[in-house]
Amino acid sequence: MACIRRHIRRAGERSPMFPRDPDISALQQVVATALKNDDPSSIDPAEDVFDQGLDSLSTMEIVQRARDAGYTVTYMDLLEASTLGEWVEVLREHAPSSGV
Repeated sequence: MACIRRHIRRAGERSPMFPRDPDISALQQVVATALKNDDPSSIDPAEDVFDQGLDSLSTMEIVQRARDAGYTVTYMDLLEASTLGEWVEVLREHAPSSGV
């Protein structure tokens, strides 16, 4: 487990900031980065992200990046929401509080 945490931490250090206002375009970039894909537009927002090559470790890395940015999203939240459109909804529900 510690090995996975180190791997996630290292991956997060190389990854760009997680979007503050996630939309389809921003999440295409996030998933493309996780898949080491140079063309974010090739990520189909209506297709299951796991059918497009995303795996559990990459999903955990995305969750860690989101949590580091203040989101309260969990691995299961993203696992149960399999398209980018569903991810947008989930991430907006778990968005960082404004600190009011």
